[in-house]
Amino acid sequence: MSRGLSTAQRAAAKAPHRMAIALVELHFQGGLLALALSPWDVTHAGQTYQRTGALMRIEAAHESSKSFEGIKMTMTGLDASVMTIAANEPYRGRLVRILKAYVEPDTGALIGSPVVQFIGRIRGMPIQENNETCTVAVMAEHYEAELQRPAPLRLNNADQQRLYPGDMGAEYADQLEDKVVIWPTREAMMK
Repeated sequence: MSRGLSTAQRAAAKAPHRMAIALVELHFQGGLLALALSPWDVTHAGQTYQRTGALMRIEAAHESSKSFEGIKMTMTGLDASVMTIAANEPYRGRLVRILKAYVEPDTGALIGSPVVQFIGRIRGMPIQENNETCTVAVMAEHYEAELQRPAPLRLNNADQQRLYPGDMGAEYADQLEDKVVIWPTREAMMK
């Protein structure tokens, strides 16, 4: 897909020896955790993405026109600070962005600005430990999946009383549900 790519990025995508890396942004309450799926640290727009190399894996998203499956990122053997964030930070609902960056194979410099490939929210972050390694899996759901869920609130008196006890603004909303309203009435037109 070349939509949103600069001319240099399009040329890099078509080159026989192209190189692209994934930049992952996990937005936690304590700050941004920026990781690069590469063997070196990557700096873009003043932000340094910490190298993960082969320690991180992103599993492919299986999406169809009617569903948004999301992604799963697995991180093993990372820095202790990453494990601390996974164990202590409230993660549910936090923003995840995955960017695709084209890289000059000879110098390792970024070609243009990275392009957003995925935006979603963290759904789960299970940690598996044994005597030798610690693995963190970040499961994220695409942001459009939220649009497929039904709205949890209805315009009725019960929801209004739950949110604002004593408010009578939706007192007659239930009675209006099946009412047929014809506007303008014949009487209004006669005046």
